Amino acid sequence: MKPNTLTLCAFGSYAQTTTIDFDKPNQNLFLITGNTGSGKTTIFDALVFALYGQASSNNNKKMGAILQSQFSSYDTTPYVELTFTDHGQKYTIHRVPAHYQMYKRGPKKGQRKEKAENGSVSLIMPDGRVYPPKETNAKIEQIMGLSKEQFMQVAMIAQGEFMDVLRSHSDDKKAIFRKLFHTDLYQKIIDQANERKKQGENDLHQFQLRLFSEFEHFECDDPVLIANRQMIIDGKNNDLEAYIQQLQAALKSEKQESDRWNEKNQQAQKERDTYYTLFQQAIHLEEAYTSLSIANKKKAELERQKPNIQKQEDWIQKTEQAWHLHQLYQQYTQALNLYKEVETHLLQVKEKEPKLHERMIDLQTKEAQEKKQYESWMKGYHALEEQVQRARKTFGEIDHCDTLLKQVNDDQKQNVSDLKTLEEKRIRLKKDQERHQTILDTLKDLDVRKLQLENQKQELDAWDKDLDQMDELDAKIKMKQGDYTNIAFEHDQALISYHQVSNQFYDTQAGLLAAQLEPGKPCPVCGSCQHPHPASQQENTITKEEVNEQQALVQSLDTEREKMAYDIDAMTKKRQELSNQHEGDFTTAYQMYQDQWNQWQNDQKRFQKSTIEIEKMTSQIQDMETKILACQTRQQDLSLQKEKWQVQKETLKKATPFESLFQAEQQWQDKHGEMKNKKQAYETIHDDLEKVSNEWHRLATLKSKYEQELPQRKQWMESTQATFLKQQKEQPIDDWQTYVTQYTKEDVETWKRSVDTFKRSIIAIHTQIQDAQQLIKNRPRPDIKKMEETLRSIEETAKETSEHAVRSLSQFDNNQKTMQKIKAQWQQHQNTLHMYGMYDRLYRQLSGNIPGSRMDIETYVQRTYLARILDAANARFLEMSSGMFELRMKDVETAGEGKNRGLDFMVYSHVTGQTREVRTLSGGESFMAALSLALGMADEIQAHASGIQLDILFIDEGFGTLDDHARKQAIRVLQRMSTGTKMIGLISHVDELKQSIEDQLIVTKDDKGSHIRWQIS
Repeated sequence: MKPNTLTLCAFGSYAQTTTIDFDKPNQNLFLITGNTGSGKTTIFDALVFALYGQASSNNNKKMGAILQSQFSSYDTTPYVELTFTDHGQKYTIHRVPAHYQMYKRGPKKGQRKEKAENGSVSLIMPDGRVYPPKETNAKIEQIMGLSKEQFMQVAMIAQGEFMDVLRSHSDDKKAIFRKLFHTDLYQKIIDQANERKKQGENDLHQFQLRLFSEFEHFECDDPVLIANRQMIIDGKNNDLEAYIQQLQAALKSEKQESDRWNEKNQQAQKERDTYYTLFQQAIHLEEAYTSLSIANKKKAELERQKPNIQKQEDWIQKTEQAWHLHQLYQQYTQALNLYKEVETHLLQVKEKEPKLHERMIDLQTKEAQEKKQYESWMKGYHALEEQVQRARKTFGEIDHCDTLLKQVNDDQKQNVSDLKTLEEKRIRLKKDQERHQTILDTLKDLDVRKLQLENQKQELDAWDKDLDQMDELDAKIKMKQGDYTNIAFEHDQALISYHQVSNQFYDTQAGLLAAQLEPGKPCPVCGSCQHPHPASQQENTITKEEVNEQQALVQSLDTEREKMAYDIDAMTKKRQELSNQHEGDFTTAYQMYQDQWNQWQNDQKRFQKSTIEIEKMTSQIQDMETKILACQTRQQDLSLQKEKWQVQKETLKKATPFESLFQAEQQWQDKHGEMKNKKQAYETIHDDLEKVSNEWHRLATLKSKYEQELPQRKQWMESTQATFLKQQKEQPIDDWQTYVTQYTKEDVETWKRSVDTFKRSIIAIHTQIQDAQQLIKNRPRPDIKKMEETLRSIEETAKETSEHAVRSLSQFDNNQKTMQKIKAQWQQHQNTLHMYGMYDRLYRQLSGNIPGSRMDIETYVQRTYLARILDAANARFLEMSSGMFELRMKDVETAGEGKNRGLDFMVYSHVTGQTREVRTLSGGESFMAALSLALGMADEIQAHASGIQLDILFIDEGFGTLDDHARKQAIRVLQRMSTGTKMIGLISHVDELKQSIEDQLIVTKDDKGSHIRWQIS
């Protein structure tokens, strides 16, 4: 990468647009010179800002609005534009920092805006296309191949920064080299090893805590084991393995003890089960003796109840026989009563039947005569009914005609009213239509007014553009005036120089002539033969060419000054022309236009509204006229309908014999009342006939029924009487009616249940006695109380033995599980201890945490880079110091003693053959060492970043500390480096460098900011 041009505008101390053409120098080594604070370093700030968006200093990262020039107005947008060539391709970067601007209009016009405008960047590629803005920064760094920090180390040797690198400690250098050569990977390896070491420590601690917890879960009564456990927990004994072996021995003893108690428990349980069986048998025998005694007592009691039970059985037999005779007697009595009842009813029916038959024949004759008369009268009744129905229909139609006539009259009245209302509405609509038409006539010039307003808007827009152009012209005039002042100053200085050179030239010529004068001979200038005061010969000879050259410079500056004056005058006239094109105040004119535009918009809305209203009213008027015509037509139709219904009404009146519907209804009511009387007389005779006929038929049916039923009833009565007498004869009971009266059937059931219960009790007692005797089998009665005491004693002994065995087994099981956990934890503890030891050794070795070897792995790696840097640096340092010094690193054997000094520099003197601290170098020697180190580091970084072609190097100050010889040596090294395409710029205010370096970029500063000019050899 090689810069071609750099343009600064309102950036740093550069207020005016300033372009630096780096292709202009004839030599690759040039000097950037000027007074302190004139803006030399700002040039490199601008170059770095164009590339990376930050200023050059690593310690003071200036960016954003702080880079905006304080020498320019806020109307000027600051920017930096860099054109550079990389691998034969040309790129252009235009970057604007965040900056403040002024309000151009409104109440805050002329004031600075509160919020800074955002910065921007654009990259123009070799093919002319603009790279996407969001990806521009990444693309620039990709083209450069270097980060900002790396570029600063390669392309800029800043004043003081490399002196710090030269004298800093190894740890400080390590941080710098880590960024440049990306060796942070090795620190991450150290950190990872440390993390795993710490994790191992934590895991070991956790395993120990879990082991201690399991130790406390191990149950034991041995005071020695308890004491050892407490010592381990307190940290007084660390022999965990020996303590675990003690626990294993204790567990083995517990196993033997648990087996002994288990055997005792089995024997005790067997003895208890045997005696418990004997005790249960004794209980059953005692229960048999008790059951036998109770059964014998119950048997005696039942024997005493036996006579009463026998009496109850006799009562049951007689009472059941009595109730059977009573049932047969009731059946006989019922049959006798039914027979007598049927016989009585038959006699009654035979007596009534002839009388009813005679009356029925008489009523049939009367009913036939009445029916004939009623049917004859009903014919006249139906004829009148038909006349009345026709009259009702006719008079209904007449009423309908009256209703229709009334409706027609009402419709005529309503139609007249509607017609009047429609006429009034039509008149109102026409008046409103005329009013809106008046508005339209008033606003008919809207299009003309709009055209005028559009012309005004175009004029105002042009005025606004002219105002912007005037602002730009003001800024350019101001800038040109500043340039004119500078040119005028340079012209005056050149003119003074010209006069001085001219005077010196003439003095020289006079001296030459005076040297040729001889006494008595005439002077070729004035002709005098006497020469009292001849001109002395000048030491510095000025040639005619030098005078002409100075004169040409004056003429050139004068021409440039006149051109600038012409440009300023042209721009001033242009501004005046723009100002003369417009009269008045822009804000007032714009407000007047806005008011007229708002009024036009309101009038436009009124015009549109009136147009819509007129269209709507025209439609409504047409609708009104249609409705009026419809009302007139309807009035004619209603008159025709009225005449039609009047004719139809007269025709209907002539078609009926009745004068009115009331007359017809009255005749019909009278005839209907007479019809009811005749109908009632007929229906009375008919109902009487029907009743007599029904009663005669009913008696005839009963007579037939009773004649058939009477023999059956007689036969049933005789049969039940024979059955009763037979039973009384076969089971004679003199007082059977007494038994039926005194005892009920429920009493018999109660006696049966009592007898049945007694019999079951007798059977159960006999069975109980036999079962008890079978169980006893002549065995003696046992002593249950004494056997209970013996069994209780045996059970207590078995219980104590069982509890002791369970406790022993439980403790053994618990301790066995605990021991398994302890073994597992111990194995994990040992594995973790192994891994911890490995990571601990690895971490201490990598991090230099070993006595006598304090150098870490990252330092070892960086020493390889540093060795190559020193190779390149010493090639320059030896030449600058005339072969006296070279830089070296601490020996690897001693660099790790005490603390890490692996990156510390030492100075080897070829004069004394001794190595000493770099801090012992003088100021000039230190600058040469730092410069050599910086150049060597730049070479290594560029070599490390493969594919990078960086053909520029800036060196900022430091040459003032060198003597003449050292300075010449340093310049010689830099001149050798600048052969080929590499460009080297020295930033310095040291006057001696001006004599050594011919191509110079001179930076000056006044109250208008910084300025530059090239002085080319």
